[in-house]
Amino acid sequence: MLDVYIDRKMIAAFVNGASKAKRETDISKLNLYVKAEAFIKKGCKLKLDSEIQSQAGQVLSYFTQGLGDNEKPSFTSLNTKTLTKNKWTVALLTSNSDFFDEVSKSLFTISTNDLWDRLSALLFNMPEQSTDFPIIPEGLNNHKDTPINLKSFKGWSSLLTHPLVPLTDAIIIDPYFLKPEAFKDSYDDYITSAYVNQSLLPLMKLLSHYALNKQLTLNIFTECYMDCNEIAQELFDYLNQTILDNQLNITLVIIVAKSLKQHKRILYTNYFALKTELSFYHFQEYKVTGYKKDDFLIKPFAVENPNIDPHTTMLDDLADFHELLQKSNIKIFGVKSNLSHIIPQAYNQVNQH
Repeated sequence: MLDVYIDRKMIAAFVNGASKAKRETDISKLNLYVKAEAFIKKGCKLKLDSEIQSQAGQVLSYFTQGLGDNEKPSFTSLNTKTLTKNKWTVALLTSNSDFFDEVSKSLFTISTNDLWDRLSALLFNMPEQSTDFPIIPEGLNNHKDTPINLKSFKGWSSLLTHPLVPLTDAIIIDPYFLKPEAFKDSYDDYITSAYVNQSLLPLMKLLSHYALNKQLTLNIFTECYMDCNEIAQELFDYLNQTILDNQLNITLVIIVAKSLKQHKRILYTNYFALKTELSFYHFQEYKVTGYKKDDFLIKPFAVENPNIDPHTTMLDDLADFHELLQKSNIKIFGVKSNLSHIIPQAYNQVNQH
């Protein structure tokens, strides 16, 4: 589950703020505040500054009341190293903390000034945020059963107006990433330039738009049953050059395996998972190609219900990929040291017991 750290001064501000938030008269806002409070108390791995055990023990009952022994918060000494060791950390800090400026460059940090708005964004339950987009491809004519008022995914630009949290890492899983059937010429050869410019570049711009400090690590896992080193190398070179040409600060690595044992198309970030049945080559900036109706599901790792935890699924998947990276029959295109740090972190977290 998501690690959430709160420093000593912020603990008091959070408790007082929660009390004030419950007096909100706007029902939609009140609903968000209640969910955010529930997430902090029950739906995350809550870690409180150890100082409160001796200096602010009177607030502990607020965080532990009604929770089982295994769900009670733990205590730790907060410092830069503790907070930045895990890229799916959320830190609630007073802005005058000695390390606030440094950790806010690499983490989702929340201060007293924007406490509830930032928590609401993390929960992905803001009124304008849709987490389940129906996909109606251009080639599918019969879509009368789709409600008119339902938000739909009409290409990567559909996500530019939604309050996704700042990202540091993104991992794409798509077995057909090297076989973009929508981009073939009359000789049945893949057109790399069209694939990159029409489909992948809009995705890169979207990720860069939400990248924390406009810096993002991107790993793409795909598979190929026959020798496709030339195709993979050509795609990596063209995509990487396109990223540079568009001044997108994205560090790219493509990993090719014989089998991923994963046939859903997934985009994992350090704060949410985005899943679909369609391959990513179907998605362009303003449209979706193909003939199959589908859904685009965005599953935030911050959930107010601890029994629903998509973060655990992500940890298991990335732990499997860590083991995959140890095998000799994979091909890595790009610099191996640029592999996402959240992959070994996931492996360590899954195997910590």
